Amino acid sequence: MESIENISIYNKAPHPPASVLAFSTDKNRIVWQSGDENVQYPGGLGLPVLTYYFLDLLRKGKLTWNDTVVINGYAAKEAGHPASLGLVRLEKVSLQTLFNAMVVNSSPDATIALAWHIFKKVGKSKNKTMSAIRKIGESWGISESALKNTTGRFYEQNPSYYTNAQMLKVAIHLLSFDRGNFTSVKVVAFGDKHFETSSILGKPPISNHLTFSTGDAINTVCKCEFDDDTVFFAVCGATSALERDQLLLEAMHRARVPLPSLSEDFIATDRSILTICGDTYCGERYTKWRIARNIDDPMQRYGDAGYAYSYEKVAPLISQDSFNIVNSECVLSPVYDEPQQTGKYIDFVLGANPQKTIDCYKKVNINAVMLANNHAMDFGESGCRQTREFFREAGLNPIGTGKNIDEAEEPLLLSMQSGRRVILFNAYCYYTDNRHYTFRHYCLGANTGAAFGTDILENTSLWKRMWAYREKYPDAVIIFSPHWSTDFNKRHLHLRPIAAKAFNAGADIILGHGPHIPIGAEHIGNKLCVYSIGNFVFNTTGIDLDASGQSPYGIVARIDFAHKTPKLKLYPIYAHSLNTFFQPYPVEKDEQYAEFIGSMIGAQKFKAEKDSIGYHLSIDLRATV
Repeated sequence: MESIENISIYNKAPHPPASVLAFSTDKNRIVWQSGDENVQYPGGLGLPVLTYYFLDLLRKGKLTWNDTVVINGYAAKEAGHPASLGLVRLEKVSLQTLFNAMVVNSSPDATIALAWHIFKKVGKSKNKTMSAIRKIGESWGISESALKNTTGRFYEQNPSYYTNAQMLKVAIHLLSFDRGNFTSVKVVAFGDKHFETSSILGKPPISNHLTFSTGDAINTVCKCEFDDDTVFFAVCGATSALERDQLLLEAMHRARVPLPSLSEDFIATDRSILTICGDTYCGERYTKWRIARNIDDPMQRYGDAGYAYSYEKVAPLISQDSFNIVNSECVLSPVYDEPQQTGKYIDFVLGANPQKTIDCYKKVNINAVMLANNHAMDFGESGCRQTREFFREAGLNPIGTGKNIDEAEEPLLLSMQSGRRVILFNAYCYYTDNRHYTFRHYCLGANTGAAFGTDILENTSLWKRMWAYREKYPDAVIIFSPHWSTDFNKRHLHLRPIAAKAFNAGADIILGHGPHIPIGAEHIGNKLCVYSIGNFVFNTTGIDLDASGQSPYGIVARIDFAHKTPKLKLYPIYAHSLNTFFQPYPVEKDEQYAEFIGSMIGAQKFKAEKDSIGYHLSIDLRATV
């Protein structure tokens, strides 16, 4: 057993992929598993067992929360660690503060100081105390290798390992202890240090949870009280709080709802062309802004007819000979001018009149809507659910959001006139802590939200779902249409890893949107990624576009499946709202086309052509599909 005075600088070891287990007390078995429960993670489980031992000593009256701890040199050595309180030798700190720091942030100096206090006051020696900790752990079924020190760190000279199967035993025993409720411990402040849990875990049905780190890995044990069952969860080896949340929230959902079967309900269409359009919004919120500034627009000039007015000149691109899909970037709500959300993004809340928007979309031949974007949760969970339901009842085939992960990640299935099957996935692929923790924007389990795709997680539910469809329908064309990046951002290299994840999961082609401008295209391997098709009909005023200095174009992507080799055509549209009085149109002038080509990264990979609709870039998708 390693003595505690040797703990100072710890070694790092490569971690296996994160895993999660869920154990039902009602069924007395594991009801969900992701990853290998017996894979060995470097580090140990000394900290949660120490926590149990500490709470048991409190229960027996051998320690009190008011105990004052004098910091020794071993704890003070950890002052430079980013998770430490910065404790100084001979400093006096309350036992409560040390415990809170250990629970909230796995602070190594607080953990060591607390352990030494137990050594001196209770065990009388570190060997006797470590022996007591090991005895508790072994009674739970935890190996000696996982109990070599109190911090759970990994040392090459004396390596320790633990498994998720052992972590689950910790969850069951530690979180069943009546003195050990950690959910209420959320903040610790000491001197100039302030730590708080950036977690969404402190809400029902979660009744108790504890998070602790082993080196660079985050581990969480959790107890959930459902109406008819108590379920314990163990997450091992997460590389971030987001990965931990994703694994845990999916497991919480799967403990109650089994994996859905893959749909076989393809929508049969008599059309050979699939058209995908970018950011679309009729503009009620912007009309309100323009009224206040005495700026004219179609809704003011033409009333309800102003909705469809903006689509008149792009009508040839979304005619009845194609199946037309748009990224509908707004929330349909009866109180569309009274947004429910508040906070950082309040200036960008986009609400729309449900019936007028639906009537407009139907009139201009829109057949399906993608909803996974940064505005999906502008009116909270109820607005997100309402929007999907409004579109569903109207027969406009919504995808990308849902009341849970099963609904949000379900793709659109089409059977084209040629018999070719097409599977379209839509997800929001831009992560911020604020959207995750404040707005619960990303649908990760049983929560309402947008489907989420990212490169920073190893194996998200979305990529697994996409691969399952790839295996079930090997001859289908899988299109991934992510909403990603930031407004007017021409850079694309940060999107490439997400694109690679989608291609590895089975996507054949990517048609992205989000920056409100076209970015460009490239092949990743032999698969084509069009990073952004920009705006379609998106009735801002255009001032933000002018301020960005970017070209005022969008792209309408049309894929023709009439022949064995599908052909993709990218039609540029001129989409500056004020310059067109809110009527974007297909590019027909040589100088406009030249300007568009100049702003399009990777344009040389396509053929420059012109047909009855207008100029376009075309490419056979032979190499891709």
